[in-house]
Amino acid sequence: MQKKAPSSGLTLQERELGLDAQISRRDFVGGGLIGAGAALLGVTAAPSAAGTEGSIEIPRSLSADWTGYGGVGDYARSNGNTHDVVNAAHAVRDGKLGSTGQVGEDTHEAYDLVIVGGGFSGMGAAHTFAKESGAQGRCLVLDNHPIFGGEAKQNEFVVDGHRLYGPQGSNSFVTHADGSFPDIWRELRLPEKFAFQPLAGTQRPIRVAPDNFAPMMKWPARTSVGYFFPTADGKGRWIVGAQEQGFADAPLAPDLKRDLNAALQSSAKLRSSPPANWEAWLDSMTYQDFLVRELGLNPDVLYRYVDPYFGAASFGISGDAVSAYGAYKLQMPGTLIFLSETERKAIGQREYVSFPAGNTTILRHLVKAVIPSAIDGAHTAEGIAYGRTRFDKLDRPGQTIRIRASSTAVRLRHADGPQRQLTIDYYRGGRLERLHARSAVIAVSGQIARRIVGDLPPEFANAYKQFHHAPMLVVNVALRHWRFMERLGISAARWFEGFGWFANFRQPMILGTSSQPLDPSQPIVLTLYVPYTRNTGRSLQEQVVLGRSELFATSYRDFELQIRAQLTRLFGDHGFDARRDIAAIVLNRWGHAYVVPQPGFYFGVDGAKPPRAIIAAGFGKIAFGHSELTGFQAWSNGYSEGRRAALAAISSAESA
Repeated sequence: MQKKAPSSGLTLQERELGLDAQISRRDFVGGGLIGAGAALLGVTAAPSAAGTEGSIEIPRSLSADWTGYGGVGDYARSNGNTHDVVNAAHAVRDGKLGSTGQVGEDTHEAYDLVIVGGGFSGMGAAHTFAKESGAQGRCLVLDNHPIFGGEAKQNEFVVDGHRLYGPQGSNSFVTHADGSFPDIWRELRLPEKFAFQPLAGTQRPIRVAPDNFAPMMKWPARTSVGYFFPTADGKGRWIVGAQEQGFADAPLAPDLKRDLNAALQSSAKLRSSPPANWEAWLDSMTYQDFLVRELGLNPDVLYRYVDPYFGAASFGISGDAVSAYGAYKLQMPGTLIFLSETERKAIGQREYVSFPAGNTTILRHLVKAVIPSAIDGAHTAEGIAYGRTRFDKLDRPGQTIRIRASSTAVRLRHADGPQRQLTIDYYRGGRLERLHARSAVIAVSGQIARRIVGDLPPEFANAYKQFHHAPMLVVNVALRHWRFMERLGISAARWFEGFGWFANFRQPMILGTSSQPLDPSQPIVLTLYVPYTRNTGRSLQEQVVLGRSELFATSYRDFELQIRAQLTRLFGDHGFDARRDIAAIVLNRWGHAYVVPQPGFYFGVDGAKPPRAIIAAGFGKIAFGHSELTGFQAWSNGYSEGRRAALAAISSAESA
């Protein structure tokens, strides 16, 4: 048993790791939260003090202590799925909200289009509606978070006078050698040329990536990545640039090195020729099947090395439960053999780039386009990225587009009568309210959509049973300096034991005159994308449930302790002091971050229509649009799906 430090209630180890240090964090009530296991057991908190007539009390299983510190600025109350968001979502799941016996108070509002969800799909639908209807239509966006964005949100810090940013989830966009961008990029007047803060304060030739994903695995030569391998003495061993050196000095078995290099360098060969319909063939097997059975590689290529990236970048769980065609869409190791030499060369010329706050900046351009007064500042990338949100301008009568935050949709259904209009009930401020619409776009993921559409046809309900969602934790650690990484000559780290698996800081993009520092003696944000890929060998359903249970059942305090201990394990011998060097930690928990496409998700099984095609067709006055319907969740896919759904909804309303 660890000894308690005098009068603190903490162990000596916890004090050494700085759990009592003066950083930005919420105070904990009674030493911390039991965990979200309480939510699963249906534990409820004391009744609300509001006690207003007509209010609906939902289980308040999670509190602010579970959410933890949210940073500063517009997004400080909306870091991931906060306790308020989860409590309301679980109330919908459990029938506490949206049951047939509950009727919302009619606001007598009527809209041409109501959009459920304010992420890229929802704002893509709103942007499309604004263009198609001009100033004549009326559209309302319902978002269950305190601010729009879905997973395209930011964490903001102020450390030693520097304003720093980190992504909450959606992050990175691709630049091409030919300078091409999607049409919507140019329509929103997003920048097409980029400048980055130069490295200062060191003579070491440290390469710093402009995003978080590329250095994880795909382009190791572009970033100074340190690999921390476990050793028999328990101390661990750093090897800088292990992947780009072919793992020559890595403590790996020779056959694993050979197969790992064959996969990563796309030199592995298929054991037999694929059929002409190779895409559907890939969709008939898991990624593990493809690597092991079709390429003949060691299973540890997936389990030991590839899985964490596979989970973090797109699918959340192990490749032993995910369609190999999904791996192809992500251009995972081994799948590039299906590309031409020209296509492979084009991939090699791509660059992954990130705005300071991730894809939040792109999303904010959409908001600015539909409600110009919603964000202070000039219509420039700098003005939109850093301008303060005018919450009082989001939901004003008379606007073509209105955004209503902290509003959880709980039930949509077609009303009786020849017009077949929609009634929509939503939960806001402890009350159910009702409004009416000629059409609707459901721009939230399947686990919500299937629960809130009251007259969902059986075919759709059965299709939604084939949608599974994996969790993700995104951690942003604000550091007072990064000298300990400079001593190693790295800007990114990969490890194989303990909490997480990878962390890096980005080369800050310069927007206008604003930038973050890039100097080892100055503050920086270290970002960790943490998937739940440890439950290998289990079914897809087991993996997602076990991962989500762990994400929700771990308190902020326990996560903070694990993060501090892991960083100390990695960097303690190189000058890192958790008590001194950590300024703040923000957790962004996403319980249903990614759709997990099982074999058959893309092309169907035994000639049956794939489930995503059934959902995408929509029914009545309701259209469904979300990037998960593409089986690959990227910001551009989200926008495109929202646009498609909006056009379908507009058409259905006109046919009334």
